[in-house]
Formats: sequence, C-alpha cells, structure tokens
Amino acid sequence: MGCDEIFPQNDQFWPNPPKASQVQCEFMKEYQENLKAYMQASMAFMNKMSIPPPCPQAALENDHSVLIDGIPEPYMDGLPSARRAQDLQALITHFDKLSTEAYPIAFYRVGAFSPNRRRGIRVIFATQEHQNDVLTKSELANKMYPQSNRIMIKRAN
Repeated sequence: MGCDEIFPQNDQFWPNPPKASQVQCEFMKEYQENLKAYMQASMAFMNKMSIPPPCPQAALENDHSVLIDGIPEPYMDGLPSARRAQDLQALITHFDKLSTEAYPIAFYRVGAFSPNRRRGIRVIFATQEHQNDVLTKSELANKMYPQSNRIMIKRAN
C-alpha cells in the first residue's frame, strides 16, 4: 500500500497537499516500528511467564487488580509510542521480580473515554490469596512514579 492510499488527499482540509509527502511516509514507518517493538516486548513477557491468554470475564470476576493512575498510557491514537511501550515494559519487569505467585496476567487501559473516571492502567493478578504481594507491587509502582501518589487496590468487578 502506498502512502497515497494510507493518506488520501482531501482538498477540503488540506487545500494544497503534497502528494505522498515524505513526512507522511516517515510518520507511518515510525508508528509501524513502534507497534512491532511493543508487540515483541509483550510476547516475550507472556512466553517467559508461560501465561495463557486470560479470559477477560473470568479475570474480572475472580482476580485482584491494581489500578495505577498517572502511568503513561501505552497507546496513543490506537498505536503505542516507543516511550510509553518502554514504560509499560519496565513496569512489567518490576512486577515480575517481586513474585511468581501473584504475577500479572493482563494490562489494560481504563477511563480513557469517560471524563468522570480517572485514567490509568489496571493490572490484573492471577491469584486472590496474595493480597500482600499485590500491595507490595502497588508500593513499587508508587516508587517508580512518585508524582502520581494515586494507587488504588480493589477488586476487579
């Protein structure tokens, strides 16, 4: 697919557009590279932990979660930026070091489309028995992002 197809020319919003400008092509290349890097990091983590893809509904009903507010969101306009992907990967790595019994099984964005909810990343853990581990993880997240100080521990329901 050429750049002209990815970025259709629209005279209404861009009266004098360059055809398949180099800026547009480089923009798409950067996003594709960032997406590839983020997916590779995610797959490497899942393979290392031997974690099967979780059932979202079961996770919401049965597992504890941590809502970490103030952490950069891993997605921007539906695609990850390299910097935010690195932040999320660092968070995963630190969680991994603390415990193998309460390991994270899912990360997802919350509150992105509602002005009444705080944005953040919710981390779902695989076991209910290790609430102390989960608290330790939230304390670590608070150290990683001290400017936030808005860490909530709650049931994922």
